This record gives sequence, structure tokens and C-alpha cells, in this order.
Amino acid sequence: MKKLVLIALIATSFTYGQLHVSSGSFIYADSIPLFIGDFGDTDADINLAGTTGDYTPANNGYIFLRNQSQIFQTLSSNSTANTGLGKISMYQEGTSDEYDYNYWGSPVHDPEGSAFNVTLGFYDPATDDLNPTAATIINGFDGNASPLLIADRWIFKYEQGVNTNGFTFVTASRGGDDLVAQGLGFTMKGTQGGAGANPTGTSQQYDFRGRPNTGDITVQVALDYTLVGNPYPSALNLQDFLTDPDNLPQHNGNAYFWQQDRSTNSHRQDSYIGGYGTYVPLPGDGAFVQAVFSNFDSAGNPIDIDGDPMTNPTNNDQTLISRKFIPPGQGFFVFGDSLDISTPGIDRVLTFKNSHRDYRREDGATPEAVFQGIEKIDDLNLTVNNSISNTQNAVITTPNTEEESVIKDYSILHFNIGIINDNLNKPISLSFYPQGTDDFDKGAEGYDLSFLRNNVYWSIKGRENPFNIQGTNYEENKVVPLTFNVTDPNVAFEISILEKEFFSDNISVYFLDKETNSFMEITNESHEFTIEEPGIYKDRFAITFVGAPETNEEGDDTAEDDSDDDSNDDDDVIAEDLLPEVNTEFVAFQDNLNKQIIIQNNGSLNINTITLYDVSGKILFTDTKNSSDQFISYGTGQYSTGVYILSVVMSDNEVITKKIAISN
Repeated sequence: MKKLVLIALIATSFTYGQLHVSSGSFIYADSIPLFIGDFGDTDADINLAGTTGDYTPANNGYIFLRNQSQIFQTLSSNSTANTGLGKISMYQEGTSDEYDYNYWGSPVHDPEGSAFNVTLGFYDPATDDLNPTAATIINGFDGNASPLLIADRWIFKYEQGVNTNGFTFVTASRGGDDLVAQGLGFTMKGTQGGAGANPTGTSQQYDFRGRPNTGDITVQVALDYTLVGNPYPSALNLQDFLTDPDNLPQHNGNAYFWQQDRSTNSHRQDSYIGGYGTYVPLPGDGAFVQAVFSNFDSAGNPIDIDGDPMTNPTNNDQTLISRKFIPPGQGFFVFGDSLDISTPGIDRVLTFKNSHRDYRREDGATPEAVFQGIEKIDDLNLTVNNSISNTQNAVITTPNTEEESVIKDYSILHFNIGIINDNLNKPISLSFYPQGTDDFDKGAEGYDLSFLRNNVYWSIKGRENPFNIQGTNYEENKVVPLTFNVTDPNVAFEISILEKEFFSDNISVYFLDKETNSFMEITNESHEFTIEEPGIYKDRFAITFVGAPETNEEGDDTAEDDSDDDSNDDDDVIAEDLLPEVNTEFVAFQDNLNKQIIIQNNGSLNINTITLYDVSGKILFTDTKNSSDQFISYGTGQYSTGVYILSVVMSDNEVITKKIAISN
């Protein structure tokens, strides 16, 4: 038997033109990417000679991909560029036991057809590469690690079509003709008995064998959810896939990942504890919000869906995986868009392309593509498409230069809302980038799939849907409404910042309750409150901000220390950056010479209430005006020198906040 062993010790990658592997020969790739294809010739890239109905290496040409080795091919759209009856062998690990689901996509298909056959494509990695044993598909409840037994009653697709709607059983496991087409995903539970052959000792390993998928692979998604999967023997840049100009009009801008609590060992559907995490591709590397999860361990400490302690709101540590890259074999849900295509009832089509493929590893201290994981992802420095259009004909752009604003390229605040009565954590995120708006920005907004009895979410102009991720631009004193949908009386909530990504330390974050006039800073600590009456509260609560980063000459958003600057005397009209602007409808500033706050209502706006807070959120005074007076003033001589927050609520519930610097 002829063999060629390729290892990372002698090269970081290997590049071939058209590759032919004869029967009885094989290539063994260890820890490297293989780049294969005659650039310009789309007739054939890989030819693996083989034998009908035979998966043994003795009678087939093989490529063994081991230790994160992956295959990359030309940018050709030709999905039939790979030929022959030979096979590749690629390992992938699930993260579930016999009670829990993983969502999969196959990197290979049956060489004698065009789809993945679960009865032919799975092999037991515990057996010898050259004398493999196929996994046994059983009609039972529990799979087994060694020998590898896969329980077929948990293998389902979720696709939309003339004769399909929702989860359908993959009948190939019982002699039927229902296979898994390239690009579609499927569900499958794991195994009992531990790690099986997985070298890391934590998860079941599977050996996918078949012809490698390549080229343009299309999937119909209709106006509903469709379970798709990475169809290639390589990592997939999910951001590129979702924002591809051919794909973006076809779907709602999100990808959804199943997350399940593995501590619940039951096959009863009503006992499952899990939900869908949401990924949006913009801004930056995109944002990912976990599913809702139980929120306290036995000691009363907040925990995430894996039972790990919640992180403190430190800046830029990115402990929440971005999901920009997904590994081979990863399945996920997409949803067809009802707005971007004018003809109802026509299927939407998503296309996986070779240009979306990327070499990203799952192993190491900083894995770059993780199967169903919540591990850390570091900055990956990959060039992405810079411009795409959304449904409002605006342009969403990922900037390439640092901006003198709250964001460099972008920033994200990850919040956690504890729903105390229900013992749940609800994660939501708010991202900022220069081209973001307060309207719907496709690709930056995440649709919320939690449907909780007592819920909290972002409400976005022009959309009735709840959102767990909102993208917008940053403005000082910006107010972002936060909706609470409460079914039960006296529901207690706790809001905190879970993590910051590139968010300026010079900015304070506040939680605003317009009804009680509370204005609580949550930049570094949580705030607990109770909603007494059931109802949908769209206009009562909001997140708001005070401050903006000051940029030094090097472009860092670092505030300058002006404590020794004598240019600001006590008789300055204002402090900081609150100089009144000419011809604006509303201006508020501190007149330190006359020791008063001055409000100029030049636009004759109808003002409901005016409230002054100290930086701890304590109310110093509240004045109910219900008037459109053009000039309003309040004495400030009784207050200590320091920074204060002025909040003005208009009759339409619009809130304007100003940072006031009083010097007495």
C-alpha cells in the first residue's frame, strides 16, 4: 500500500493542483491544511479511485485528516469537482451524552450518490484507520461509545419543502431512502460510556467517511426555520456566509445554535432544559448571546449554561465566544426572510461557497472554531466583506479605522437580566458601530427565541418582534428602551453588565426607570428591582449613558487629566462638553457663576418631569412641570462640587440625560 504522510513539522500547509489518489494508496495529513485544486480548471480537483460498496483503504484511495487537518479547494462554484469512489476520513467530536442533542452537518457525501447516508458515513474511530469498523446504527434509546453504537431514533432533519415541514425522521437508518442533502443539518444524540476514542477524554468522537464536499452548495430555507450545517471538511466563516450579498436578502440575518443542560438525564421532551443561542454577524466579529439558563448554583452564585461562574464585567476579555467561525460538522438554524423578497411563498436559497471556508483550529489555549462550546475566542484578524445592504436600503459597514467615539471598530455590552422569581438568567447584548441606527439594521439585530413567561428584550422601531441583540450607534446621553413583558405579579429582576467588548471606561452605564424616577448606575454593579403589576412595559425602562471617551493624540480613548489646568475657573458657564448650541430645540447646562442649572426649551417641547441625580443614582430633586416653558432654572448652590445627572422626561416619554458639572 502506497502512502504519503504530511505533518506540520515539515510544512505549515501543502498545495496541490489536481490530486489523484489511486486505490490502495492514501495521504495521511497531520495537523495541516491541504490546499487542492487546479486554479482555473473546474473539471476536477480531487479524484479518489475506489470500489463500489467498499469503504476499506485497501480498495480505495484515501485522504486521512487527523489532528485538525482540513481540506481547502479552489474558489470554483463546481460542486461536482471531486470525483471517484475513494474517500476521505475526518474526525469530529460531539459534546453530548446519550441524553443530549448535537446539531450536525456532514463534510462528506456518499461517493455513489450526492447526499450523506448515516448508515454508511459514520465509522468507529477506535478501530484501525486501515481496517475500519462502521458505526452500528441501532433502533434504541441509548448510543454507546465503545463499540460505537448510534441510536437512530434521535436522527432528524428540519427542512422546508412541498412534503416536509419541521422535524422529520431520517429513514435511511432503517432502510428508507431519506438521506441528508449537502448543506442540510441533522440532530443526533451522543453516547453513553464516556469519551470513546476522543483523545481529549471529554466527548464522543466520530469518523466521517465519504467524498469531500466542495463548490457551491445550495439549501432552500423558505419562510421558516431550516436546520443547515457546515458542509465542508474545513472550518466555515459564518460571518462571510451570512453577509454574502447573495445570501443576506434570503434570511433574517441570524444563526441559531442549540444549547442543552447536560445535567438533565432524560429522553422525555418535557424534561429537556435548553434553548437557542443567537449569533449576528455584525458589527466587528459579530455578537453571540447564549440561551436562557438557570442562574444560581447551590451556593447562590450566578452561573452560565455550563454551570461555570459568570464573569465580571471586565473590558475586552471576550470570554463569550463570537461564533464567527464554526468547525467542520457544526449544524445551526437559519430563518428565511419575509421582507427582502417581494414574492411570498417562493423559497429562499442560501449558498455555501468555497470562499466562505477558512482554516481555524478547535484545539489549543485559544481555539478559533469550537463545536457547541462556550470557550474563549481571541482576535482572529480576518478580512471580511466591508459593505452589505439591509432592508431599509441603508448600508451596514464594518469600519477599518479607529473612530474617535465610544467604539474603535465597534463595541458591545453584554447584559445579564436575572429573572429571580423564575430562577433564570436572560442574556442580552447591545452593540455600537458608526453605521448603526435605532431602526432595524439587518445583520446586527438578533431575534429573541426565548418566549419566556416573564421576559425582557429590546424593542426596535418598525418591528413587533422581541430582540436579544440590538445594534445601534453611540451618542452621549443616548437612551435605549428595554421592554419587560411580565405575566406574573411582583416579579423581581436584577440587571448587570456581564462583559464589555471595547467599550470605553470613560462612559457610565445607567438603568432608567421613568415611572419611579430611579436612575441607577450599573457600570460595575447590579441593580435589583420589582415589577408589581403584570403587563408589557415598553416605555418605562431604558439603558442610558453618560460620558464619551476623550481621544489623545495617539488615538487612544483615554481621558486627559486636567486637574492642574487653571483655565477652568469657577465662573465658567459650564464644565465638560455641555456648551449650549445655537438654534437647538433643547439645551441644558450648568451656570457656575450664578450657581444654577439652566434649561432652554427653544423648541417649545412639552416637558413632563425634571430630575437631578447624584452619581450614585440618588434623587436630589424632581419637578413635575407638564409645561412648555422656554426658560427653566434651578439653584445649585446647596450641592457639593462634583458631577451630577440631569434627566428630563418629555410628554411623549422621550428621555434626555445630561451630565452636569457643579463647582461651588
